[in-house]
Amino acid sequence: MRIVLLANSQGTAAGSGAGWLVEGEEYPELVRANLADEHEVIPFSRSGWSIDDFARRIDDIIACSPDLVIAQIGIVECTRRILSEREKAFFYRLRGGRRVTKWLHDRRNPVVTWRARAGLTTRVVPLPRFESQLRTFSLLVQNAGSKVLFVEIPPFGSAYEHTYLRFINTDVELYNRALRAHPSVALLGAADDLDGIWQPGTVHFQRHGHRLFADRLTDAIRAYAERQATEQRS
Repeated sequence: MRIVLLANSQGTAAGSGAGWLVEGEEYPELVRANLADEHEVIPFSRSGWSIDDFARRIDDIIACSPDLVIAQIGIVECTRRILSEREKAFFYRLRGGRRVTKWLHDRRNPVVTWRARAGLTTRVVPLPRFESQLRTFSLLVQNAGSKVLFVEIPPFGSAYEHTYLRFINTDVELYNRALRAHPSVALLGAADDLDGIWQPGTVHFQRHGHRLFADRLTDAIRAYAERQATEQRS
């Protein structure tokens, strides 16, 4: 198969610390290397991109003539933000506003907790639009003669959530339910080291997290290919 593998910053070397990864250790590159003798994998990773962004670039994706489009998305869309776009614009114009924004970022957990209590939860892509865009994206891929497989948003350990990203697993599960309405696969679960695979304070994998994710996705692709071959034989 020719596979286009879409990913947000979780598929890149992004992170808070220097030296976490070297070029070629990002999980899409590891998957490409793992499957080099079996399938052609074309990584397409973009930091900060949501389903909206990938949908806008659907022509570029389809131009690769993929048999399968794998999309690992969702963390950008589901994560709670300390400020809405309107609030960020207000502080940007305000004298000293950037210092206020940094102060809020440095206190993310109490800020998002207060916003939740006040009914001010903000996300980049609200759930209804996420669901709608998933349907649209799937139809565009299928109409081009390709198949699509979504990768569920990887969860976080309870200690990690409590320390760094309050409410993150609630948000991940909410958006994963939307992903499960389509062909999808979960790669990480409760039996994995969900506290230790992340670069501290971020949503980005450490080196061994990339390796684990790559190995699981490699297995999922092989299983998918086998199912497709079985269906064709029958």
